[in-house]
Amino acid sequence: MLRTIIAVIVAVFTLSFSSSAKAFEEYPTFEEYALQEVSVLQTLAKPVLKKRSVAYKFRTRINECAQDGVNFAGKYTLCSIGQGTDVQINFLIDRRNGNVRRIEGSELGVETHPASNLLIINPDPSVYYTWPEVPQWLSIRYYALNVDTGELAFLQELKP
Repeated sequence: MLRTIIAVIVAVFTLSFSSSAKAFEEYPTFEEYALQEVSVLQTLAKPVLKKRSVAYKFRTRINECAQDGVNFAGKYTLCSIGQGTDVQINFLIDRRNGNVRRIEGSELGVETHPASNLLIINPDPSVYYTWPEVPQWLSIRYYALNVDTGELAFLQELKP
C-alpha cells in the first residue's frame, strides 16, 4: 500500500514538473534571436554620462559594468544595478559611441548573451516554484533589441 502511495506521489510530481517545463519551451531562446553577424569592436567607447541624467547618479557602477566589455547583442553592455530588495535599475550602454540609456527595471535580474539580441528580464523560473505564494507583479519578460537603433521590442510575458 505504501509503495502504491509513493508511486502515485512520484507520478504526480513528474507530470506536474514536465508540464511546467513544457510551458517554458514556448518562449524565446537566445538561439532563436542569434545575431546574423557578430563583429568584434576594436575599441569600446566609454559611457557618456550627462550630468542631469538618471544614469549620472549611478556613474560609478555604470563605469564598473563597462569594464566587463560587451555582454549583449554584440555591441552593447547591459548594466543591472541593485536598489534594494528585488529592485534593479537597468542601463544599456552602446559601446560604439558610449550612449547610455535607462531601460525597463527588473526584480530578479536580467539575462543576456553577447551573440543574441534577446533580453530576458527576471529570467529564473525557479522562483515560481520555491516561494509559498508568487506575487502577482512578478513576471518573466522577453524583449528583442534592434541592434541598429538600440530600441527594445516587447515579445512575450510569462505571469505566475
